[in-house]
Amino acid sequence: MEAVAPPPPFPSAANVFPPPSPPWPMDWTAWRDEFPIFQRKQYLNTCSLAPLARRVRAAQERFFDEWEEFGASAWYSIWMGALDGLRAKFAQIIGARKEEAALALSVSVALSSLASSLDYAARPKVVFSELDFPTIAYQWAVKSQVQRVVVPSEDGIRVRPEAYEAAIDNRTAAVATSHVFYTSGAIQDIARIGKAAHEHGALAIIDAYQATGQLPTDVHAAGVDALISGGLKWLLGGTGIAFLYVRKDLLPRLRPTITGWSGTRGSSISILAPSNFGRMHGASSSAPHRMRRSTPRPRDWTSSWRSGWTDFASGPRNSSATTWTA
Repeated sequence: MEAVAPPPPFPSAANVFPPPSPPWPMDWTAWRDEFPIFQRKQYLNTCSLAPLARRVRAAQERFFDEWEEFGASAWYSIWMGALDGLRAKFAQIIGARKEEAALALSVSVALSSLASSLDYAARPKVVFSELDFPTIAYQWAVKSQVQRVVVPSEDGIRVRPEAYEAAIDNRTAAVATSHVFYTSGAIQDIARIGKAAHEHGALAIIDAYQATGQLPTDVHAAGVDALISGGLKWLLGGTGIAFLYVRKDLLPRLRPTITGWSGTRGSSISILAPSNFGRMHGASSSAPHRMRRSTPRPRDWTSSWRSGWTDFASGPRNSSATTWTA
């Protein structure tokens, strides 16, 4: 009797994104030197707040130096360009285009702008899970016209994809859930969730705060419509930094009712003139600026652009150690 070949292994995160093999032995000294807290603690709480890196602290200090030297001219001579560069770097990390990425002060701010953009008249339902961080549910808890559908977890660790599929119907506006659950660390199949949403004409909105920086992500390949993340966890960038991805062809359909001066075409103070109020509804449909609300915070955002999370991809400073991301 001929031997029967075993079936291929079931696809997993390890199969889809095989980790690179680190050189052995690996010298972690230069990496650990980036984080002074490692000299005193075994730090295991990056899921709440990343340890402070030396280069992030240095970037904060440079911000104050520039403010002191240039005053208001630093806005357009330095900081606005830095913020634009930050958008590009975030887009690269999640497999998006720069014109699909926007900056926000927090995930709550980004999500509230997005939630205010949806039309709930014909589609009043929003689906999320009981394991999601409360920020997700709270956005729709205050909207009386929205019917919230909470998908339960059978074990308190994960939610079966079939449970989402059963909860979504043609009256669903969006499925909003996590890429990684904050309580258990369970990874969700966001591509499958997105496919289930699209089969009923709903949007797939993903909270990736616990994923970006530690899980490879390609929003285009996954087919999600919007993804929200931030810098204070696995991106190592500190507080006051959040990011919003919105699929490019979806942008013209979104009209947020929570907005501000930087969410208008041109983002110029001159738009506040009464004769220009009508332009607010003409905010650029080819860029995500309409999802922004207020004056940018370069102190937080430029520290990430210059020397925060994205620089770690190029390895530790003053070191010849080979770069490897676990």
